[in-house]
Amino acid sequence: MSLVKSLESAKFAKFQPYYPSGSFIVGTKMARWKQDWTREEVQKLRSLAGTMPLMKIAAELDRTTGSVLAKAMEEKLPVIVHVRSGRA
Repeated sequence: MSLVKSLESAKFAKFQPYYPSGSFIVGTKMARWKQDWTREEVQKLRSLAGTMPLMKIAAELDRTTGSVLAKAMEEKLPVIVHVRSGRA
């Protein structure tokens, strides 16, 4: 193999294809940030909403706080958000 070919293959070794739908394919599973909410996750969100802070619910569901907040607002559920004092 020539030096140019080895450099080209090294340059694209970490390349991950992009698909028009906007999702990156990781193995055979879609990346977590593009997965739909399951019925069980929505039920758990409904049971936890209003009883614990958003960050703890997100950790419990293995979701980002943004996705949990968006789903809670979509479902019209109460949300507890703790704001840290002392920050600008």
